[in-house]
Amino acid sequence: AIIIDDLGYQRAQSTALLAIGEPLSYAVIPNTPYAKTIATDVVDARQELMLHVPMQTIIARKWEQGLTEDMSAETFDEHVDGMLNDYPFAKGINNHGGSLLTQNSEKMQWLMNSLKSRDLFFVDSRTTSDSVARETAAQTGVLTASRDVFLDNDKDAQAIAKRFEHVKRLAKRNGHAIAIGHPYPETITFLAENLPDVSSQGFELVFMSKLLHDLVVLNDTE
Repeated sequence: AIIIDDLGYQRAQSTALLAIGEPLSYAVIPNTPYAKTIATDVVDARQELMLHVPMQTIIARKWEQGLTEDMSAETFDEHVDGMLNDYPFAKGINNHGGSLLTQNSEKMQWLMNSLKSRDLFFVDSRTTSDSVARETAAQTGVLTASRDVFLDNDKDAQAIAKRFEHVKRLAKRNGHAIAIGHPYPETITFLAENLPDVSSQGFELVFMSKLLHDLVVLNDTE
């Protein structure tokens, strides 16, 4: 499964990705200029919509309005509900930033309670090795997984290709793999050129929700 993060600032990026015609999970940042337009485009194209929820980072930085450690339970829930209510067709979320907040077990429990009540999944972007988000999600009964690979921390085409080969190796070894990419021109070009070939190489590209549900079925039969 491949998640495309950081969508919402330019519609042209998601339009180019949708034109590829392969199953991708599109993670839109709430309250960005084109978030709702892109969300509509994704749903109309029968692709998978996610929310890329901003969360507080360890290093203070300019960030979209998001979830922070100093929020009360009431304020936290209001923010989460506001985002989820605005995007009723979203199937799940992953964290945007969150190197600080995903270490906070109390706040992660509040988040997972909201996701559980709506039957939404959670993918930990793993912006810190100290995250407790996935563990909390699993304990709450939320379908969950963690990112295996960032495709494009280095936007060089050869670097992206190397990371993509790593994703395929992980999928061969483990039976599945989760990659996160971003709407960079280099990434879009690479995916357009390479995704149509993955099925002939013995891989199935799926929505994040399908991967998670298939893992549940697999675990239940073992």
